[in-house]
Parts: sequence; C-alpha cells; structure tokens
Amino acid sequence: MEKKIIEVITEQTKILFQNIHQVLDAVTDDQMDKIIFDAPLWKHIYHMLHSLDQWLINSNAYDNPDFHEYGMNSFAILTNNRLSKNTLVKYFRNIEEKVFNYLDNLDDSSLIEIPESCGFTRLTLILAQYRHVMYHVGFITSILHYTEEKWPKYIGISAPIIQ
Repeated sequence: MEKKIIEVITEQTKILFQNIHQVLDAVTDDQMDKIIFDAPLWKHIYHMLHSLDQWLINSNAYDNPDFHEYGMNSFAILTNNRLSKNTLVKYFRNIEEKVFNYLDNLDDSSLIEIPESCGFTRLTLILAQYRHVMYHVGFITSILHYTEEKWPKYIGISAPIIQ
C-alpha cells in the first residue's frame, strides 16, 4: 500500500512530538532555573518550542504567545520573566493542536508551495524544524543525563505512535 507524503509527515510529527513530551516529562519545575551555557533551562526549552511554533508553518504569518517578551527566545538576551514548566507544557499543547490542524489541511502537492511572504516551501519549513527540534531534544536530554542522571526515553521510527 502506498502512503501519501503528508501521511508520513504527520506520522513523523507525532513521533517528534512524543520526544518533546519525553523531555518535558523528565524536567521538574525546580530545574528550570538551572543555568546551562549562560541561559536557564526554561529558556532552552522555550527557544525550541518558540522556533517550532514560529517556523514550521510560516514565520512571516506568526504572532508570539501572550506571555512572550522581547528576547525571551534568545540565549543572548536577558529577560525579566521566567517561564514555568506548566506554562511551557501548555504552550506545547497549543503548538501541537496548531500543527496538526495545519497538517490536516495539507496534501502532497501543497508541500512544494511557498506560503505567502515566505522564502521556503512548506516541506522545507517542516524538515528544518524536525532538525532544529531534535538538536534541542538531544541537547536537553544530554544535560539531564549528565546533571541529573535522568535519561528521557527516545521514541524512534519503530515505536508505537501514541494518539
């Protein structure tokens, strides 16, 4: 049986998001302020989620979440507010809903289209975020392993997909 490309992308997005959930489940709220390479852990997590939210669909048709302040997604800029684990988990759930609604409205031919005011195809944006997210999932997992002796479970291609 032949699968459509968008079906494969949706399936792989579910696996990607399971890996994000594994990392979020492994982090405790009191670990969020731990400084990792000049930025608190919450900022590393927020950077990953914010980039996913901003770039997977169309960075030029994007609104920051209500709690966002300038520089919050940057490691180089100090911010006044701190994000809790609960806020980040809720934010991720909103991103999941948005992304799956978006994917549900795509077909294979729309993957090579360039969204309005964007310089990349939809497929390019999706694949770029897969790479970016897994870089940060790996980074955060390594930090948890070496500082807390935790090892969040990795969800691979052969794992069952949780609906």
